[in-house]
Amino acid sequence: MQSVEGGSLFDFRFSLRTLLFLFTAVCLFLAFCALITEIGFIAFENAFLLCCLALTVLAVWLATCNSPRHLGVLIVCHLAIAIFLFVGPILSYHLNGRAWYDYGLSPWNPPQFHFQDGTIGVRDYDPKFTRPGVWPVIGPIMLVMTWLSIGLMILPPTAPVVSIALLVLAIRLRRVLTKRQSIFVWSSWAIGLGPVLYLVLWGGKVFEWIVD
Repeated sequence: MQSVEGGSLFDFRFSLRTLLFLFTAVCLFLAFCALITEIGFIAFENAFLLCCLALTVLAVWLATCNSPRHLGVLIVCHLAIAIFLFVGPILSYHLNGRAWYDYGLSPWNPPQFHFQDGTIGVRDYDPKFTRPGVWPVIGPIMLVMTWLSIGLMILPPTAPVVSIALLVLAIRLRRVLTKRQSIFVWSSWAIGLGPVLYLVLWGGKVFEWIVD
């Protein structure tokens, strides 16, 4: 039987400098989401997909490790992805109103509208021209997160892989975790699984709305 390294789930040693770097990175990401242009979005999207691919490989490697500390890393990644998916596609999908229409709970169809050239069209739930996409500052951020979520779920399937990797490692380390750690690990996994499972089961409708 392999020996287990360490006993803490979050045996991280973050310096103030590291925390400042992380905070700055998050702020820059949000700023780029709000200010990015269509041309720049292609490069931004490719960089994001490359990071997703790296995280997918990292998750597979972490699942083969034998340390609670690596389990803690997977929990952080799992919950971060869940928050991203919830704030991006899921919340936007519901705020937009398309969700209730797809659920069959709202019979309301978007009304007709007039283009600038006088032609008449049927307004749909296009995320670019409806809430929350049209909201100042936060709208563009949620819109970009919604588009990027396609990469997290499909190519590469980072979110499902991280969820499965966390499950595998939690099962492998179940005998070395304390009762409190086990409760925390499985609760975190279940909470983070919600948005991922929703998009696995209902993602076809959500992504159809995104690319509409």
